[in-house]
Amino acid sequence: MTSNVARAAPEQAGNGPQLSSSAADFQPNSPIQAPAQVTNPRAVREAKLELLREFNLEIVQDLIASGWRVGASLLTHAAKFIEADDFLGAEHNRQRAREQINETNDLFRQFQEAERVAGFLREGPP
Repeated sequence: MTSNVARAAPEQAGNGPQLSSSAADFQPNSPIQAPAQVTNPRAVREAKLELLREFNLEIVQDLIASGWRVGASLLTHAAKFIEADDFLGAEHNRQRAREQINETNDLFRQFQEAERVAGFLREGPP
């Protein structure tokens, strides 16, 4: 009866076990190479600042859009109050909408000014 188990190659006299080529190429004392990293601290700092600027840009844009949506919603409520003949409630919502939109516009202007200054600092004077 024959066995389906493969037999290991017999050791040759005096040579010890045979190693595969990949195992023979392994050198246990070789230095470990780390992946390439940015070592320039200025480049690292600039990359971090760019990521932070992009993140802040998204936050400010979301806040501005949200502020305008709230203002529009308050104006819609004012219109509903007018339809219901509640002019006092309509005036109250109209004033709140105006305040909200004015605050949002101020934030938008501050953001634009900050972007202009940041662009000037990054690129330098014209």
